[in-house]
Amino acid sequence: MRKLFNVLRRLLLTGAVFLGITLIVAAIIVQFSGDSEFTDPTSDLLIVNDVTGLNPIRVAQVVRPVETNEIVEAIESSSGPISIGGGRYSMGGQTAFEDSLHFDMRGFNKVLKFDQSAKLITVQPGITWRDLQEYIDPYDLSVRIMQTYSNFTVGGSLSVNVHGRYVGEGPLIQSVESLNLVLSSGQELTASRAENKEIFFGVIGGYGGLG
Repeated sequence: MRKLFNVLRRLLLTGAVFLGITLIVAAIIVQFSGDSEFTDPTSDLLIVNDVTGLNPIRVAQVVRPVETNEIVEAIESSSGPISIGGGRYSMGGQTAFEDSLHFDMRGFNKVLKFDQSAKLITVQPGITWRDLQEYIDPYDLSVRIMQTYSNFTVGGSLSVNVHGRYVGEGPLIQSVESLNLVLSSGQELTASRAENKEIFFGVIGGYGGLG
């Protein structure tokens, strides 16, 4: 009986070791599958997918802007639906819409202005939290409210008004002073708590539906 017990215990321990290895490997796979440089492996440049690879959607045109005027010009020359993709971590087909003008915002990721003393930074919405934090780290500053996973884009986080792990700090809107918005007509405007405030509160948490 004791011999059988020792054999079973050895098998259980071996199984636990293999289980541990499996979990470690799974964690590595998950970590690397969420890469900020994610690209759809398909050769069709009009197929837009999210990070899962399970939701291929064929769009009419893909625009990869680096300046605001490129967004305005693309909107003004299009009469169909518009879809927007950032880090592409919204899983379930939300990233794109069939036969739409699709904006791939990952190259729209510059830091435009930074005031260290005021702790105020202006960025393009395609920048990731990781890149933003790396920019301000040499100044001994850190982001106060952001999504826990740092490869999401700032624009994507604004669109759902996220909160981070420190729930007591409130949602992301608490950190936003103002934003520049391009409407579906191509019109540009500034929105804040004092200027175009209805649009300001509608856009943050508006899932990209207003601009």
